[in-house]
Order: sequence, then C-alpha cells, then structure tokens
Amino acid sequence: MAWKLHGFEITPELAYLIEALKVEGYWTTEHRRGEIQNKNLALLFYIEDLLKRVGVNTKKSLLIKIKPKWQNFKSEDIQIIDKQGKQLRFHIEHSPFDGSKKIKFYLPFKARSFIFKQINKATKISFRIRNCKIFTYSAVPIFIYTSLTFYKKDFLELLDFLIPIRGAHNMRLHKNLYKLQKEYVSAAFSALVDCEGSIEHYGLKRQIRIRMVNKAYLEDWRDLLSAYKIDSRVERAEELKGLVISGYEDFDKLVRLGVNFRHSEKSKKWGNILSTYKKKQVSRNSALDFYSSKIRERGPISKMELATLTGKSHRVTSHFLTKLKRQNRIKVIEGRVPKYIWLR
Repeated sequence: MAWKLHGFEITPELAYLIEALKVEGYWTTEHRRGEIQNKNLALLFYIEDLLKRVGVNTKKSLLIKIKPKWQNFKSEDIQIIDKQGKQLRFHIEHSPFDGSKKIKFYLPFKARSFIFKQINKATKISFRIRNCKIFTYSAVPIFIYTSLTFYKKDFLELLDFLIPIRGAHNMRLHKNLYKLQKEYVSAAFSALVDCEGSIEHYGLKRQIRIRMVNKAYLEDWRDLLSAYKIDSRVERAEELKGLVISGYEDFDKLVRLGVNFRHSEKSKKWGNILSTYKKKQVSRNSALDFYSSKIRERGPISKMELATLTGKSHRVTSHFLTKLKRQNRIKVIEGRVPKYIWLR
C-alpha cells in the first residue's frame, strides 16, 4: 500500500492523524514543515503524541489573533511589544467570510505578558497568558490558539501522496478508507469531529454537526457512515453545508463503531449526551434490526438483561422478542433464566 511505500505502517492512530491534518493542517514539502492549530490543548497534545510516535519532530508555540474594533487600519498603525520592550513581527489576516481583519502573531509556548498597541485610534491592550488562556480587561476580542509545527520530509511526502488535492473546497475522503476495517473509519471520523465538528447539547437538542464549504467531502462521509447503518444528512447552513447526525440509535452506533473524541470539551459534551438519554428512542422501521443487533453482539442474553441494555421496559422488550422469534431471527435457550441468541 501507499503507506508502506513511504515507510509508514497504517494504524488507526495514523488514520486519525491524516484526517486531522487534512481538515485543519497546512504543510509544504518545499520548506519541509507543516502546521496545525487549535484552541484545545488536549487535542493538540494528542496530535503531538501521534506525530512523535511516527518519528516526526514537533515544536509548540502560541498563536494570538486580535480583532480591533476599528477595521480601517494599516500595518504601520500597529505595535506588539513584549515585557522587555521588544517589538514583535505580525501579519494581518483577512476573514474569508466577512472580510474583517485580525492581527496575527506567534509567541513562545511559555509566553506570559504582552502589550498590544493600535496607534492611530489610541488603543492599548495589556494581556497576560496563563496555561494557554488569555487574561485581559479589554473589550477587544483576543483569541489564543496552540500551534504545532512539525518537520519530516518523508511524512510530508506521504501527506502529499495521500492528499494530492488540498483546500477546503476540493478535498475528498481517501478511497482506501472505504476498504479498511471499522477501527480506521472511527478514528478518521473522530478526528473530523475533533477538528471541525460541533457537539450540541441544550434542552432536548442533541446532535453532531460538521460545517464546511465542501459538500462533496461531507457527502463522502455520509455514504461511508451509511455502510455502518449510521444515518446522517447533509443540509445547508447559510453559506456552509452541514453533516448532521442526531438521535440515540445513531449515537449508539457511533459508540459501537468506536468513536473516541480527544477534544476535551467535545468529549465531555459527548459523555453528557450519552448519559442523559431518558428515552433511548429507536428510529422508525428499524426496531427489529436494533434489537437483533444487540442480541447478536451480547448474546446469549436474557430478557431482563436486554431490557437493561436498551433502556426499554420489559413489556416493550417482550414485544420485539416475540416478533424476532416469529421471523426465526433468534431462538431461545431454555433454562432457569431463558436466554436468547441470534440466528441470522
């Protein structure tokens, strides 16, 4: 396979790393460096660990973005000064969505105290950094990211080979992922949600949503997930497209697929969603498949055990067990406590 040709052994962890870098990273073989940024430290530390496992050198730094209220500024209007009085280099970043401008600059990973000056409008902001968090009394928005830079020619060439077409509008799901076992699919999907997805849980609303400009890439994921009987839909959300998964049954299938989120906040929300379902509703017309899959995975299993596992009442469980027996999809092992096993 392509992975081995470039000196790398395919693993679920490498599948996670490839998908994370595809959707949120940048690299260039010409300058032999790559970079990925995220606000969540736990996620960046995990990606750093994966890179080190495949022998890739890394370096962490902080990326600061400041969005001044006065937008009609030029580079000469700005100063970034550290606590020793040294001026720092910066860039002006333009938003692809609304054209707004941010001041963007890098700091050492253990940086602590800095001053931002916007000369023409007499804006001066002092801010401190502790544990990769910004502390300031200013109303001007300041965003902090952890930036992870990595260096290894062979690995960068592997990225070029596996992802020949880059960019938010053009990337697609790699065809090899369709042929690999579910552990690789779950790892890659976990990376997608960690880097680009949102897990929403408020009131009765529970959903995973990935918003992107690339509809084809989201449709690739929809088709791949459907092979594991996980229902999702691609819908329009303003100028973006969204891949949406909702409902207990599909969340349960994601758990069984093996999703494991490394973004600390998303992982916490995911755990809260799974633990707060009072009614573990099954999608319409799929109840028999749902119960038979549980029996297939956990059998032999008693009626009481199945009711506890599915979160359903004994009456509802009995109803579907009777239907499954009539269709010869399960059979009963008689004993002091009858148990059910899957037939087909």
